[in-house]
Amino acid sequence: MNFKRELIDGKIKLGVWGCGYIGFTSIINFAKEGIYSIGYDVNKKIIKAIQTGESHIPNLDFWIGYHIGLLVDKMVRVTDDWIDMTEKDVRVHLIAVPTEKGGEPWLEPLQDVMLKLRERMPSAKKPDLIMIESTLTPGAFEDVVVKTLGKSRVGKEFLVGIAPRRDWFDSPEKNLKALPRVIGGTTPETSEVMKEVLGIVCDNLIVSDAHTVELVKSVENSIFHICATYACQLARAYPDVDIAEVLRLASTHWRIPLYFPSVGTGGYCIPVSSKYVRDGALKPECLGLTNEAIMSELNELKQKATELPAVSKAEQDALASEISGFFDSDQVKFYGEFYGKSKGSDWGSLTQDQYNRRGKVTVVADQIAAGRALQGDEITNAEALEAAHTIVSSDFLKEAVSNGIKASLKKRETGITFKPDSQARKQEEEGKPKTTADIIKKAQEKMSKIGL
Repeated sequence: MNFKRELIDGKIKLGVWGCGYIGFTSIINFAKEGIYSIGYDVNKKIIKAIQTGESHIPNLDFWIGYHIGLLVDKMVRVTDDWIDMTEKDVRVHLIAVPTEKGGEPWLEPLQDVMLKLRERMPSAKKPDLIMIESTLTPGAFEDVVVKTLGKSRVGKEFLVGIAPRRDWFDSPEKNLKALPRVIGGTTPETSEVMKEVLGIVCDNLIVSDAHTVELVKSVENSIFHICATYACQLARAYPDVDIAEVLRLASTHWRIPLYFPSVGTGGYCIPVSSKYVRDGALKPECLGLTNEAIMSELNELKQKATELPAVSKAEQDALASEISGFFDSDQVKFYGEFYGKSKGSDWGSLTQDQYNRRGKVTVVADQIAAGRALQGDEITNAEALEAAHTIVSSDFLKEAVSNGIKASLKKRETGITFKPDSQARKQEEEGKPKTTADIIKKAQEKMSKIGL
């Protein structure tokens, strides 16, 4: 059967398991090309957000290049009932479930989806196409996907392959359509079917076999992890040198990418990638650099924990007061709805979202301060909180601008909230004429001064 043609003609549907960053953006990209999709997720908040035409992914409209509301209304259905994903006309499945938890490889959601799909009864004449977008521990494709579906059924009733994603969620240029994407099925025939279907939304597909492709995504991120670990080690080894500048200059060599020393080595997907590579290896003891990068990150966290000086109750209270004072200040008065209002350090009156936003600001502020300290540059708590607030509140700021209050926002953001003190107001009041005679007298005085 021609999966691509039947998808375009609306005879079959696309089912996407997992509506997070990967899954939901797959849905939107296919919807843009006229492909009807059903998305499944266990998170009811995500389902509700999508159903109202809103994105739960920050800045998605900017990243994707258009507003998603109309696409969701016409081309997308989402559900938290997996039975909906087993409807007969859902013949193409993208698997985008999480495969890490707490910084460790985690395959239970993938296993769960495969068990559900196994209950379907496709035929060799009308097989299902299943493509794994999630990053996998090498070997998981065979042990979890193929074995669960049934080896005798794979390649016949189920055409199965791997198609990891590379697009970047804060750069419109690094998108699903333009970036090279490595894909592979269990057979060359399956790989070609995958290429036809994914070609609807991807212009640059590179075909290999599934077992090779399975390792590619983890290796890509693990290479970055090892190099980023080295950058952080350099910063600690040479505290008297601007290592960021050293690495910038080194990157002018045509063989060397630019890396930055930082707090940690990247988002959760970077350090866990080396664990994917390690856990899937037949001889993990041969992965010296990979294992060192993993241990370096763990040792750094332990070292930071042991090096932290004891903090007195008074210091803790002072810091809590400073943080609360920041949220109560005129500087963030405009963001009252975003952060909520509280009485000092008592945040009990805040909504859960407001509490989480304040918490995120404090966490990001701590990361910023730690990163600057790593470079030998100390900043105050107030400076770190202001920088973190700018990051956390960016979406709220954009929405405020789009609602036509840019001028008011700019005025408040620049801190123009000065008011005359009580003494100045008293003098101003005393100087004002209070009767008609006073007004005439005041006018005559002004006229005499200019010779009238």
